[in-house]
Amino acid sequence: MPASLASVVKFTIQAKDIASMDWMSKSDPMCVLYEQDVQGEWVERSRTEGIKNNHAPTFVTKIEMEYHFEHKQRIRFDIVDVDDPKNAADLRSAQLIGGVETTVAKVVGSKFGRFEAELENRIKGEGRKYGTIIVTAETQKGRKGDKVRMVMEGIGLAAKDGMFGKSDPYFVFKRLRKGTEEVAFEYKSEHIAQNLNPVWEPAYMCFSEMCNGDLDEKIKLEVWDYDAASSPDMIGWMDVSLNQ
Repeated sequence: MPASLASVVKFTIQAKDIASMDWMSKSDPMCVLYEQDVQGEWVERSRTEGIKNNHAPTFVTKIEMEYHFEHKQRIRFDIVDVDDPKNAADLRSAQLIGGVETTVAKVVGSKFGRFEAELENRIKGEGRKYGTIIVTAETQKGRKGDKVRMVMEGIGLAAKDGMFGKSDPYFVFKRLRKGTEEVAFEYKSEHIAQNLNPVWEPAYMCFSEMCNGDLDEKIKLEVWDYDAASSPDMIGWMDVSLNQ
């Protein structure tokens, strides 16, 4: 198959207001992605981690799959309640909270790549609300596995720790999804105690996640003053790209 007819898409999944399936407690949700094969059978492609006692989970695990433009790829997102999120390899004991059937093209083609739908429980039927799933899709560019190595240093940073103190600086790289304030990528360094001219350890970041394969993609660089007893103080920020 020509390479131009397929790409890799990454799904970031969250849910809100999901129904409680546990007596006297919240659900322990996990998201499972299925794809319909040529025989019409639903085949599991991937799953997220399970999260304990949460009605509005944002799953850390992102799901990748190939997107073939010339095929109608039917997929299903199931949110299930697992008794033990750390030991949920066997889904036979999991309880369906709700699911959504759609296509890869519909998710990718949603405004800003953000697909939102009400969950339906095909076992229990209608008559109850089961929550909402939000799937953010991003087509991956750049070679998988490529890394960016960054060596960062600061010179003459502002002192934020009072009249006689210095700062405990760390830096953050962020990339927002186009047209939104949603963070698509974030990297946070270690902090260096009492230093206005810090040299941080080299940072290694996934190239496709950091800039989605675009060297001119704008990334926000923030420098903060760490404080163990309170919220961090902003030292400064700027927009950069890997080409700069």
